[in-house]
Amino acid sequence: MNFKQTTIYLSLIVLLMISNLSFGQISAKSVRIAITGNNLTDTPKYNHLGLSVGVNFMEKQGKHFKKTFGVELSYYKIKKMEQSVILDATYSFGYVFKFGLETKLLADLGYKYSAFTGDVYEFSNGQYHETNKIAGQSQLNLKLGFGLEYPLNNKFSIYTHAKVIGYTNRLLNLSHAQFFFINQELSLGIKYNLIKNK
Repeated sequence: MNFKQTTIYLSLIVLLMISNLSFGQISAKSVRIAITGNNLTDTPKYNHLGLSVGVNFMEKQGKHFKKTFGVELSYYKIKKMEQSVILDATYSFGYVFKFGLETKLLADLGYKYSAFTGDVYEFSNGQYHETNKIAGQSQLNLKLGFGLEYPLNNKFSIYTHAKVIGYTNRLLNLSHAQFFFINQELSLGIKYNLIKNK
């Protein structure tokens, strides 16, 4: 499956979840969309800029504490290098203040597929040779972070998330010496509540 097909299939999955809004006992509670930045401490030409769309299927809130569980689809592009699609299962645990601000801890676990758009080289016989053999790579990723969310009204909220990301070297080949690549992600977005707040 090439990068274009992977992107189309993952996008259709998220759109299906949003449009149907219910699967038996599971129903979407909110939808969120954000502008994201990845690898922000590196030089500008290696920054990942992208877009993410997410759906929360569980939102449980007590007097002050709130838990959410959902899925998120993200797209990143690095100019002249690669394009990436990430599908994550997302979890958050937060504290909601009386004036509405929510502070939360975040944890995501997911799958990343990257397609190389620049030149690709392989090392053999003591030299690097340009090749087109590697169309892309699959990776597992784990994200941990912190977030803030503030309701504008009963339907809309704005939020920001800051996360540290660990990527495996390859999904199916974990024998490499460097198991994790560490990165960071910052997002700014808006959330739309599909159900009425209590």
